[in-house]
Amino acid sequence: MKNCEIIPNKGYYISGVNKNLYDIALDLINNQVAVFGLDNTVKMYSIINGKIKTSELHPQKEYMKVETKFEMPEEANTLFKKVNIYNSMELYTQEQEIWLDLNYHIDLFLLPFIVKIDNEDILIYPIMKFYDSNILIINYNIYCYDFIKKKKFERIFADINKKTFQRISVPINYAPKNKESEAVEKIMDEEIVQYVEIKAENEFSNLIYFSRYLISLLGDSEWTGVFYGRCAYLLDSKENNIEDKFIDTLLKGVKGDYVSETKDYSYNKAFKKYYNERATIVVGKDALNQKSLIQAVEEKMILQTIYDTIVFYNLRRNKYTYKELKSIYNNMLYYEIDKRVSNYGEIENILTIQHAFMNREKRIEYLRTCIDEKIKERETYLQDKISLFALLLSAGPIVDYIFFPIINNILHITEIYEYIIKLKNSCIGYWINTDILKMCCFIISIIAIYFIHNKFIKRKL
Repeated sequence: MKNCEIIPNKGYYISGVNKNLYDIALDLINNQVAVFGLDNTVKMYSIINGKIKTSELHPQKEYMKVETKFEMPEEANTLFKKVNIYNSMELYTQEQEIWLDLNYHIDLFLLPFIVKIDNEDILIYPIMKFYDSNILIINYNIYCYDFIKKKKFERIFADINKKTFQRISVPINYAPKNKESEAVEKIMDEEIVQYVEIKAENEFSNLIYFSRYLISLLGDSEWTGVFYGRCAYLLDSKENNIEDKFIDTLLKGVKGDYVSETKDYSYNKAFKKYYNERATIVVGKDALNQKSLIQAVEEKMILQTIYDTIVFYNLRRNKYTYKELKSIYNNMLYYEIDKRVSNYGEIENILTIQHAFMNREKRIEYLRTCIDEKIKERETYLQDKISLFALLLSAGPIVDYIFFPIINNILHITEIYEYIIKLKNSCIGYWINTDILKMCCFIISIIAIYFIHNKFIKRKL
């Protein structure tokens, strides 16, 4: 088989960043880690004379077509830049066509790195996509245009994420400082690239660890552990006759408990489309032309899955305020009422299928249960405060002889306490209502409770 594309997609939630991911992306361009950047408002970011220049592509949507005309900027002076801009414009046009709500992102295009797997040299083109919700998606584009036997294809690409690199050469633009060899110059898509060979171990041993290395280039940030990965396979086949066993192997990947279900979900009989929780496969003549549509769906699924996971992640760590919990709960209710994210029936069916694979309905049900419990806990906490307030308000002796002395002992307000007692027992006390003094003591006690609660206990509900 030949004329195939394999695109492992990995999504990460990034936290602990001092800047937003947009600014970090610009820093990576400025440091020439990436050749250039392009966002889905169709602005190109490139380095000209040591400074970042923004160029407009002036897109014009074709009437009744999923196509967009645009002006190729003069900065796109190599094949590498032109091809990536064309591919990105197709993807952005698909996003605008099929999604009702768009997520802003800026994409960085890195020079390709070279790995050896199963004695085959493989060229991999990474794209880092930064979303405004602190989500990073890394696409690894692998083009396989030469003939390759199916068995070898299975050995290399069915489990590409965990396949150990025998060797890896990385462009000096984003190579580590402790490189193992001198740079070797090559021409890649009209770009002059300085390659250094890195020892294939630790973060350079496979794609999973290499992704973490790319995340380390962001600077002062950390990966939270919230992660979701998929893989898209575009297989050109004139007769659509690739056997089910081969498809099943690609769908299975590393998932040991996978149940075989090689069902074709495509509406268009020119293609066959297969889906499960880890992969999407398109088989057919000109299957490569389906890339922008498939990638738009793949990335949407990654974003939705990571968002759901982030909610669980923050719930476990009590990071939500009461208002935030209410907002999340309302969004969940809205999702139940109106699930549509696209006007296209096939796209909606694809998402429904993938949601079923991922048990998303159960996740949402569990999430709603957790939110209900958190809201009840918050309401109980507020009710306890009100009850304490009523108790203290109605129990003067408790305030005078028990509660206030405790607060006095903690906060060392002896002088104020003695002054109040002197006023109460002096001749002036005849003109002062003792109930007012009790109320003053009560107010001081409540303020002390609030201060201790926020300063030392730091309980978040």
